[in-house]
Amino acid sequence: MVRLFRRRPVSQTISVALQELGKQYAYLKAVLGRLSSRDKALFNECESMIRKGNKTRAMVYACELAELRKLIKTVKSAQLAIERVILRLEMLREVEAVTRDLRSVLDITQKVAVELSEVMPEAALQLSEMNDIVSEVLSETVLSSNPPITTVALETEEVKAILNDAVKVAEERLMSTIPEPPETPEPKPTPVKGAEPIAVSATYEEKAAEEQNGNHTFRDVLKDSFKPDYSSPLIEKWVLGYAKKNMGEIDVNKCASELNILSKDVLKALESLHLKGKIKIQT
Repeated sequence: MVRLFRRRPVSQTISVALQELGKQYAYLKAVLGRLSSRDKALFNECESMIRKGNKTRAMVYACELAELRKLIKTVKSAQLAIERVILRLEMLREVEAVTRDLRSVLDITQKVAVELSEVMPEAALQLSEMNDIVSEVLSETVLSSNPPITTVALETEEVKAILNDAVKVAEERLMSTIPEPPETPEPKPTPVKGAEPIAVSATYEEKAAEEQNGNHTFRDVLKDSFKPDYSSPLIEKWVLGYAKKNMGEIDVNKCASELNILSKDVLKALESLHLKGKIKIQT
């Protein structure tokens, strides 16, 4: 049978195949980008329905998202398979170039061995031995895709080691890009000063107090204020806040009226705050 067209070289065939596979890989990459955008939109809608309490519509979006993610997984598998075929073809193209060089070397050495066989038999013998070695290499070099290419990478010990090395390099590069935080001196503890007592000037009208306290005299009220049973902390807090608000000027009757308590309770609170060192009663 006579060939009408010259057979295309293996390297050229591989280059054409790589070009077509590259186009398909780019197309799948674009499809995967659109599907990923759709995935994000469906997830946001599902999350929005959950926040609104519409579980039925949330379930619809969730089911659609599950089907979409199955499709994304299929596209990723196809993209991975094409990528592995591209890598294998690139390797075969390199091997084909090596074998082509070896064949040219073999032709040259055979011609030289014939020419040297009459002049230098020993050199011709060594060249013949080298030709046998090159021929053996060429006979053992087979451009095939065995083992078959699978869509899922096999996780062997060698693959695990390569992945671990890649993770270490990625971590080192990431750490080199992160700037170290500046050293900040530890703040010196500042001494806490005790709260200075508030100077309080209190005025008291006994007549008005008798009406409020049930005809108790100022002496009786003042006497009761020195009893161990001082006013409650809540009343003390009110009276202290009233003193701060009025710049230390307290009208006992007016304070009792505004706080809706008895005048004797105000006097008790003042005495208690004085003994605790929170105020200083000026006479």
